[in-house]
Amino acid sequence: MKILQKLLFITLVLGASMLFADPKQPIPADQAFIFSMSVQDNKTVVAHWKIAPGYHLYKERISYKLESPQSASVGPITLPPGIPKEDNILGKYQVYNQQLDIPMPIKHPGGKPITVKVCYQGCSDANFCYPPQTKEVTFDLTAPKGTYFSAKTLENFPQ
Repeated sequence: MKILQKLLFITLVLGASMLFADPKQPIPADQAFIFSMSVQDNKTVVAHWKIAPGYHLYKERISYKLESPQSASVGPITLPPGIPKEDNILGKYQVYNQQLDIPMPIKHPGGKPITVKVCYQGCSDANFCYPPQTKEVTFDLTAPKGTYFSAKTLENFPQ
């Protein structure tokens, strides 16, 4: 009988916790902001973000750094206009919703793979903000157009 009472108690506790659970619990950052890179042509890669509904990326918190090789460089990048926002804490800023594609021109005299670090930060519309996310992607500009390269998550990125 004691086992039955314990099972009933556990069932009630679990059921109550499900009733009072926060339905707006944030999803993991890699699900809120799905990041990848693809080859556009032999001089350009495109950084892609698929942004989950109810989440946004901050325009001012997107940065990049070419890691290798030393002979390569990233040309000027123009971020598209974001959605203007304003609040008492951040003042005026811009965000991206749904998806974001940023072409990155690469100057690369050799045929070696290129490694780029990309850092970004976003929040949920319910005001849960993620720490800055850092991804490292190694790609080859000689790959066929549309080839996607997966990103490796890194711990820290100097801003």
